[in-house]
Amino acid sequence: MKNQSMGGWEINPSMCPPEAVATGFNQVFEHMVGVKYKPLLYCGSQLVNGTNHMIIAEATLVTNPPSNRIVKIVLHQTIPTEEHINGVFSILKIEQV
Repeated sequence: MKNQSMGGWEINPSMCPPEAVATGFNQVFEHMVGVKYKPLLYCGSQLVNGTNHMIIAEATLVTNPPSNRIVKIVLHQTIPTEEHINGVFSILKIEQV
């Protein structure tokens, strides 16, 4: 991420998440019950006290029949430490698009 100022979103031109973000996404959602999330597009990042990451994903509700929605997910990644070299990921927001 080049020349990213505090608070502004930096758009990701490749649309693919960095490896640490993809791993963090999987860790955050691996134990989710009732809905499965599949990342479709990595929109970009926002430098805050850590980093926010915006991802467009498909949400599939575990119903009969299954119900699909497109959602915007914002994940927060803490500042890396010796114990957590990629930081710790958590969900800030999930909104239906």
